Amino acid sequence: MNLTLLILLLLIFSSVAIYYYLTLRPGSKSSLRESYSEGLDLLVSGQRKEAYQNFKSIVKHDSNNIKAYIKLGQVIREGGNPTQALKIHRNLIIRPKITTFEKIELYKNLSLDYTALNKLDEAIKEVENILSINPINEWALSHLVDLHKKKEDWEKASYFLHQYQEVTQKQNSHLVALYKLQEGRVALKNKNFDKSRQMFEKSLEIDSELSTAYLFLGNSFAEESEVAYEMAMEIDEKEFQTPDEKQNYLEYVNTAKHQLARAIPMWIQFTERDPNQSWLVLPKIKDALFALNRFNEIEEVLRGILKLDVDNIDALSSLADFYNQKGARKEAIDMIDSAIEKQPKSLIANVIRLKLSSYKGDINEVRKDCDSLIDLFMKDVYHFSNAHLVNDDIDWLDKNSLEGTTLKS
Repeated sequence: MNLTLLILLLLIFSSVAIYYYLTLRPGSKSSLRESYSEGLDLLVSGQRKEAYQNFKSIVKHDSNNIKAYIKLGQVIREGGNPTQALKIHRNLIIRPKITTFEKIELYKNLSLDYTALNKLDEAIKEVENILSINPINEWALSHLVDLHKKKEDWEKASYFLHQYQEVTQKQNSHLVALYKLQEGRVALKNKNFDKSRQMFEKSLEIDSELSTAYLFLGNSFAEESEVAYEMAMEIDEKEFQTPDEKQNYLEYVNTAKHQLARAIPMWIQFTERDPNQSWLVLPKIKDALFALNRFNEIEEVLRGILKLDVDNIDALSSLADFYNQKGARKEAIDMIDSAIEKQPKSLIANVIRLKLSSYKGDINEVRKDCDSLIDLFMKDVYHFSNAHLVNDDIDWLDKNSLEGTTLKS
């Protein structure tokens, strides 16, 4: 082997050795980049333990790798330890060399850490830090919507939803109207009746097709009526009443009647716009009309629903019950038989038929109907507790119900 060839081989070997040392050895920049990419792939695929080992190895060899530290904290949080994740992420805040991208990712993870710890105010502050860097950050705006929803601050949630839709150019007035309706429900929960109605009316201005707003408008009048009635009863229960108290009593009673009367047309409007959901308000309408000595008006309401929805079993069954109370039992029985023929498993129809059977004086017929009801309950109790499928708006509102309220409040 001549000298030239030997020198050439030595140069090649040295070059390979240097390349390996600089790029392929553990801890080299190239190796760390590959390990980071692998860690991201593992994290996305749900292999959390393997991802943790990757990111831990990276920060061991490069304590200045901010991105790896951020991901390490993320893995720990998603593994169920947000407290430890928060410690890791908070320690990164004081790092001097941190890029704008890394700052945004850090604030994002800090917010998610606080959210996991149910520290919502701190979570919001971290998202606001992102917006101070990038006011149109879509993730930040969307997350602020979610955080304010969790706090039941629907006013701010509405504000950031509007901001988000402006940035993304994805307008959804129906969703904005639902958020405005939720603002009203918060006010109603706090007995701020005037504000609640303002919000419900505003939701209709945004989306005139939002029939559910009429449900809550009616509820707001009815709840205000109930408050006035309770105050009247407090005075009425006193053994001795001053002239002022007697006057207040009359005013409270009149207010209770007036506001309850205002609730009825709102509920009727709801049934006219969405007859399939009439079951939500029929008991309310019947109770209100009865309290106001206007019970005969229920026939007109029920016939109005049936005109729009001829197969509405609840309205048909309620009308049969009304006819029965008037003494028109033949018409009542014909109606209830028609209702059961349309929907044999209807709970309300079967209960009313049982009630009508008791008037026949045939105990065997009553027992037979009782057996049918028992059989229906035993077969599918869940069916009866969810006898009516609600529309998408009601379903959304139900899932976002305020603490201490129900769908009907």
